[in-house]
Amino acid sequence: MTSIYEKLENLTREYKNTTDKIIALNIINTMRQKKILTQKQLADICFVSESKITKFIQSLGEPNFKTFASSLKKEHLLYASINKTNFKRDILALINIWCSKNSVFIKNLATAIKNNININIYASAQTSLIAQGIRDFLIGYNKRPLILSKNFDIFNEPLVNNEDINIVLFYGRDNFTLNSYLKLISVKTIKANNFVIASEKQYDKVFLESDNKLKLDYLKNNASNVYRNLALNILILELAKQI
Repeated sequence: MTSIYEKLENLTREYKNTTDKIIALNIINTMRQKKILTQKQLADICFVSESKITKFIQSLGEPNFKTFASSLKKEHLLYASINKTNFKRDILALINIWCSKNSVFIKNLATAIKNNININIYASAQTSLIAQGIRDFLIGYNKRPLILSKNFDIFNEPLVNNEDINIVLFYGRDNFTLNSYLKLISVKTIKANNFVIASEKQYDKVFLESDNKLKLDYLKNNASNVYRNLALNILILELAKQI
């Protein structure tokens, strides 16, 4: 389920400065100042009517401003709580425990890499740096890795060799096109050759059929891209030990 904050952030990425984008930006800016405005305050700062704010709130799936503000406050408190926890706990220890718990996934991926040359890496924008790291790592083992990202052609028949190994990095908020492409190639791949790494929220949304799925759940409810990338870099090190 998409959080209110995610919905607001998605609106801020619109190319044009629409009224909805301006409202979303003002809500996020005040949240960063640890404030939540009243409906009238928000309407005044955005130069719109309170009825426009009501319509905006309803477009996000909330019945009224009161429930919207309450939900937003809960998300804000949860986010703050998670950040405090991250500083207090040893994140490296948590990630190492996570790698240990997922040793079967790592072993299966290492075996697949050893037995195959062509490896496809499917990555969204937020995972591009990790995809490049995996590619460089695989080149060091004389493999032929190919990164597929951004320009997925979902209107033409995809050229997929079912002998290839497919690694999918599925987290972040820009996975729609990637997922549409995965749906196209799913019937052309072997489930045992597909390795999916996904966030907790995205784990059940991946269209690619796979016998090997890894959930990024080293720290519950954590959405930090920095820690995700750290976890995957450590996973790559664990992978290297078995190749």
